[in-house]
Amino acid sequence: MIILCSPVKTYASIAMGSRAQISEMNILLVAVVAALLIVIAYRERQLRRLHSKVYSSDQRFRKLYDAGLVGLIFTNLDGKVVHANKAFLDIIGYTEADIKNGEVNWNKLTPPEYAAITMEGVKQMYEQGYCSPFEKEYIRKDGRRVSIMLGSSRLAENDFAEAVTYVIDVSYKKQAELREQELNRTIKKQREELYSILMNAPAMIAIRRGPELRLEFSNKIASDFAKLGSGLGLTTEELMEKFKVMADPQLSREVYLTGVPFSAKAFHIQMDRHGTGQPEDIWLDMVLEA
Repeated sequence: MIILCSPVKTYASIAMGSRAQISEMNILLVAVVAALLIVIAYRERQLRRLHSKVYSSDQRFRKLYDAGLVGLIFTNLDGKVVHANKAFLDIIGYTEADIKNGEVNWNKLTPPEYAAITMEGVKQMYEQGYCSPFEKEYIRKDGRRVSIMLGSSRLAENDFAEAVTYVIDVSYKKQAELREQELNRTIKKQREELYSILMNAPAMIAIRRGPELRLEFSNKIASDFAKLGSGLGLTTEELMEKFKVMADPQLSREVYLTGVPFSAKAFHIQMDRHGTGQPEDIWLDMVLEA
């Protein structure tokens, strides 16, 4: 009996142990599968969010690319333009067909005097992955030049181009600068001509400015009349003290404050113009204007 019963208990124990182990393994397998499903779902959500961001970013770039506000080009670092938007083509006067035929190259577009600054930009692209904005000129298809500002960023190696560059037409700015320079030259020339006329006029002319009426200009005949040297920079009171002028100092101030001119024939003053200490009687035809 003992011999016959012992194996039955053993087989039952083994069977019961096997079923428990299988149950535990099933539970573990289910847990692993569940974990994998959670990870896969999480990754799918991440990929969907990433795809949404990329799509959104691509849409924004596409809107900018097509807007025509800024010239955008995709190039290789050897200068070949792979693709360009209409704004850029309008700036340089080329067509999409010209790009497809390989006729558009920023080496060809760049005048010789801008070669050095352009190569410096390319060097910066290699070293830093981007090129800081700078100004230069392009030669249009019709031979005319256009002033532009550009900046570039290097693309990933698996992209269809090596760099993306924005190009802005700043010709209007250059033209405004040239007009301003021309205007300044004209004003300077007119000032020089006026200075020459006033300096050599046959009448004594003096210009005083500011609340203190400091002497800013005195022509040759006026300087020669007063033998005590220059009075430039002196106020009315200081001029009267230096040249011992006997006259009403409020007369000039009243003209300055009211804007009402004053004129007189044979206006009498006293002045020690030789520095002898003896004032002289002087009669002048005088005009004061603010």
